[in-house]
Amino acid sequence: MSRYCGNNKKWLFSALIMAALLSGIMAGRLVFDGPAGGADFQALKVYPQAREISEFELLDQFGDRFGKYRLTKRWHLVFFGFTHCPDICPATLSQLAQVLSGLRNAVPEYLLPRVLLVSVDPDRDTPELLARYVAYFDPDFIAATGSDDQLQVLARQLGAIYRIESHSPGAANYAVDHSASILLLDPEARLAGQFSAPHHVDAIIADMRNLLEQTGS
Repeated sequence: MSRYCGNNKKWLFSALIMAALLSGIMAGRLVFDGPAGGADFQALKVYPQAREISEFELLDQFGDRFGKYRLTKRWHLVFFGFTHCPDICPATLSQLAQVLSGLRNAVPEYLLPRVLLVSVDPDRDTPELLARYVAYFDPDFIAATGSDDQLQVLARQLGAIYRIESHSPGAANYAVDHSASILLLDPEARLAGQFSAPHHVDAIIADMRNLLEQTGS
């Protein structure tokens, strides 16, 4: 089960995660622990078949349109979070920065995966704030967000769950719960697998190197 940020009504959020997992079982969509194609992965859970995702539309940290086409041609490590997250989000983004640093010393630039933070807190996370936030971890990180309706189009397809505490318009302080897996998209923008929390940098680096060697892309 994924870990999550926030501490408001955690039992409800846990129930939502369990419901999503059960839904995945019913749909035959759960990941399996065994490696794909005989590869020996330490932390990566791969899907028997990569899942197609439909079009979606968000805005990136520069205010530009961010759609499915922006997720092609490279592997992407996708994390759903928010900038006011007190613990899991900054820890995970710091780990992902270490992953990229380790991979930069091991694979050609054109093979490096991209890291995408999808903010589930659009009321507070403006493009300007997102730009400053992700640049703190790595200047190559991408961030994107949108309305709840827009976010749900992508979140549901990737199996990400989040819940925003009810709050008045313009409120500065409220809780946001969200799943904490790092989702892996292939160069055709298909959901290929995930790294479940807790995350271990060395294992992710080893698995991504293994994956890139296996696929040659």
